[in-house]
Amino acid sequence: HDCIRDTVDGAPDCQLNLTCEELSALIGAAHVEAIAAVARALDLRGGGGRQRELAMVEAFVRKYTPATRPWHPFHQDRARITVNVALSDDSQHGGGRLLGLFAD
Repeated sequence: HDCIRDTVDGAPDCQLNLTCEELSALIGAAHVEAIAAVARALDLRGGGGRQRELAMVEAFVRKYTPATRPWHPFHQDRARITVNVALSDDSQHGGGRLLGLFAD
């Protein structure tokens, strides 16, 4: 997969886009459901009012390395709800902590 330039900061963007079926095949349906449960909880917390089905619009894996992509700048996504999942433990590398900011 070739790297293109990111639309947020112009840095190399090594990303693999996945369909829901491809994501399920990679990590298993139970993990996809766990991610969806987090999204539903965030929706309720953010004023969704009631539990509802949320469609997974986009799923992707993005590679970060100290040489090509040491960070991703803080930004606001277009989506109402975004769930990020770190694929490695913080102890496996220096820096690179996954952070989230919430209004409350």
